[in-house]
Amino acid sequence: MILLIDADSLAYRNYFAHSELLGSEGQYAGLVFGFVQSLKKVVEELVPGLITFCWGDVRSRLWRRDVLPNYKAHRNSTPTDFSFQCDVLMDLLSAAGLPQVKCPVFEADDIIAALTKQALELKKSVGILTSDHDMHQLVRDGEPFVKVFSPKSVGSGYQVLGETQIIEKWGVPPTALPQLFSIRGEKGDGIPGVPGVGKIRAKQYLLGEASPTVREKINSHLELIRTNLKLIDLSFISIEDIGDSELPILSQPMNTVAVMTALKRVGLLKKQSTLQSLKETLGLYEAIRSQGAHSQLEIEEEFFGRRG
Repeated sequence: MILLIDADSLAYRNYFAHSELLGSEGQYAGLVFGFVQSLKKVVEELVPGLITFCWGDVRSRLWRRDVLPNYKAHRNSTPTDFSFQCDVLMDLLSAAGLPQVKCPVFEADDIIAALTKQALELKKSVGILTSDHDMHQLVRDGEPFVKVFSPKSVGSGYQVLGETQIIEKWGVPPTALPQLFSIRGEKGDGIPGVPGVGKIRAKQYLLGEASPTVREKINSHLELIRTNLKLIDLSFISIEDIGDSELPILSQPMNTVAVMTALKRVGLLKKQSTLQSLKETLGLYEAIRSQGAHSQLEIEEEFFGRRG
């Protein structure tokens, strides 16, 4: 299984979970510490054959703002210490030799969608580690499969989402979610929906069960829905669209000096558990990868279209 990690989502989760943890010189370090600990659990529990970290480019103008200028405009600015720790984390993952993808104007879900499509074309199953429900539209059963591993809100572990779980949650199959989200809107992203229509009425409309009044209301907002689909439907994103990554995209040997330099920037060099966890994670990951029948580098180059 290829595991695509929504690095932004996992970073935010650990930023708030370990917000009080400081480095040896008073630096904020909880995000980096928590991320490394989480990564160890991910490798132990999900046993991925290939890991790729997908980052959104929050510092450039997102392409969605060309469609909707107010897209995510209501959100608070990113805390300075969060951005700093993310920069350190990217350096740390690069030094550890782990693949990452980050492309100008694209968000993590765009990159995950493109890489998922690429993996399916190569007949490889995909796991997506994220707490973002936008990824639910990518789920599919069968072989190859696409499953979402959603971190539980309380305690450790993951909720594994296949098609059955998606239908239980939303009332429609994954392929219908772009339409459902486009009708009800995405308040968290600043995407307006049809007034007075939420999840239940949108589901009823898609299943042909809506009242005449609701049908008329939705049908009178088709232009809005079409615009929303451009923002929400990830099936349009391809590997060619996302361009070249700003980060190392193929696995490399661990650079111990660079790893220690990154940990020192957030005052974690003396916290041996962080370095030890990283080494244990890389050792386990390499053991998993070595069990494959083909060269992992060949698989990566095929998967990424020899980008790098």
